[in-house]
Amino acid sequence: MRFFATLRELFNARQTEVDAARAPDVAHLLDAICDSSARRDGLRQASGRLRQDIVLLVNGRNIAFLAGLDTPLTPGDAIDIFPPVFGG
Repeated sequence: MRFFATLRELFNARQTEVDAARAPDVAHLLDAICDSSARRDGLRQASGRLRQDIVLLVNGRNIAFLAGLDTPLTPGDAIDIFPPVFGG
């Protein structure tokens, strides 16, 4: 899993590994990596849904066009998480 821009600072990493058994889908993946309130707030809304300004890709495809938080994950999937991008 790779983090970009400000999320690198929030997660103290450019990339990390998550045990596939702990993350059968995107919702469980977020549960596994959001181990502090700052990290939860950085990625999730109070309802638990992914923040609308966060882009999460599984194998290059936005989960918004897949099954959202229910998007299944398999070992070896490439996960990329992008924060909001501003500027021009």
